[in-house]
Amino acid sequence: MDSRNATATDVAATWHYASLAFWYSVYAASAIVGFSILKLIYNISPFHPLSKYPGPLLWRATRLTASWHQARGDLYKCIDAIHSKYGPTVRIAPDELSFTNPEAWSQIYNTRPQLQKTEFHFGRADERKLPESLIMANDAEHARLRRLANPAFLTAGILEVEPVMQYYADLLCNQLLHEVSHARSQPQDMVQWFLWTLNDVIGKLALDQEFDCLKLRRMHPWPKFLLRGLKNIAIFNQFRRFGITEKMLVPLMSKKQLEARDNFFNEAVSAVDRRLAREKSEKAGDGEKKTPDIVGLMLREMKDGNRLTEKEVTANSILIVGGGAETTSSCLSGTFYHLLKTPRVLKKLQQEIRSGFACPKEITIRATSNLPYLKATVEESLRIFPIASYITPRTTPKGGHMITGDHVPGGTYVSMGQWHMGRSGQLFDNPKEFRPERWLDELDVKGPANLRPDEILKPFSLGPRNCIGKQRVRPALIQCGFADELSRLALTEARLVIAKLLWHFDMELDGDHSTWVEDARFYVLWELQPLNVKLTPVRR
Repeated sequence: MDSRNATATDVAATWHYASLAFWYSVYAASAIVGFSILKLIYNISPFHPLSKYPGPLLWRATRLTASWHQARGDLYKCIDAIHSKYGPTVRIAPDELSFTNPEAWSQIYNTRPQLQKTEFHFGRADERKLPESLIMANDAEHARLRRLANPAFLTAGILEVEPVMQYYADLLCNQLLHEVSHARSQPQDMVQWFLWTLNDVIGKLALDQEFDCLKLRRMHPWPKFLLRGLKNIAIFNQFRRFGITEKMLVPLMSKKQLEARDNFFNEAVSAVDRRLAREKSEKAGDGEKKTPDIVGLMLREMKDGNRLTEKEVTANSILIVGGGAETTSSCLSGTFYHLLKTPRVLKKLQQEIRSGFACPKEITIRATSNLPYLKATVEESLRIFPIASYITPRTTPKGGHMITGDHVPGGTYVSMGQWHMGRSGQLFDNPKEFRPERWLDELDVKGPANLRPDEILKPFSLGPRNCIGKQRVRPALIQCGFADELSRLALTEARLVIAKLLWHFDMELDGDHSTWVEDARFYVLWELQPLNVKLTPVRR
């Protein structure tokens, strides 16, 4: 009898605590739902600090809308549509504004003190057990890193590594000549060819490592993982906005994915370590001096004796390999798409290149930098298809910040709607027309806003944190004292490859490709659809 009473008591107690747990869960869930509803109402109310800025209701109410589209890779198109409907300054999230007034460029990206980058665009360094790279370092550390890494990107430094660029540009042309001679009717996917070429270039330039992408017609596992990983980072970072950390998401990853991530990191560190060991061997006189590369140039000691640490070289080498190839290959893909869609421009550029060089060996970095229509063509491509369609937002300081005459409250994410700007009829005449002439100095073309194109767009961002791999075409117009010392690595490569390809081949699109731009997706980098091109060797 006592045992039955005890059992009944235990059951009653268990039921009592289970009921309590259930109702506490209900109350907690109700509180969370209630708080969320109140937050949504507050976000769209007149009491919100950003209430005066227009934007779609759902975008103003919750960050979920922008995060969803950023994870899908079409956020830049949504921002374009919002600007078209609501004007030059729009609210694209409860705490984020997008600007298209060119005046805002310097006020967001070139201020003193600098506005900090949002932490939700790139992964954190402490998760990789490496120091911060140039991308996410704080102001003081960024200035130091950039000063020490800068020798690798000076014009003199680029000329030192020109043989590498020449070798792979020639290899691309020779491989394509071989391919079209054996498969005359088969179009070539130039998106893949450009990725193979530029990954080979950056592997050799950054680490003196042969990726053999062109020879084997495949992506090397390292850059292949990086491209996929950067897409995943763009998605994971949206979860981080809502308090869901990477550690919480790790259990959802397969064992294969975790092994691939660890293998990539270990292989990347090992590759840089091997390169650093070679540097030490060469300094000790035990090794043969090889062609200079970016790591070697970054390791050079400054006059004051300062230099990058080995871990800093590793962190920035991974950054360079990750961004150096894809940005240039996307620029090339976008340029050739618009060239082949605009026969007038293609013919004019072919004439400039083919009349300027008697043989491929004459096509050098210095020579291509003196081709005005080639330079203008690449600039026009970056206008209509920028390699950074959604530039990393900055965060306004606690006391707020003045942008285009408005006081923006502190803690607000601010960015430029560059995709919209390049296609805006308020900034450019006939913005949908691919017309390089608008960039030619001698014409001094100004659009409806009475501004030159280079005053409107900054395809590599602006200020102390602009892309280290670029240099403005017109040094006299540089708004940042640091940028005038930098070589435009990406555009140097692009011009060289374009000139060589157009010297060797006549080209035309295979099929309509009318949705090629529409189907592109932008995460941290571009994900492009195939660009099928028919190539015919030029007979001379």
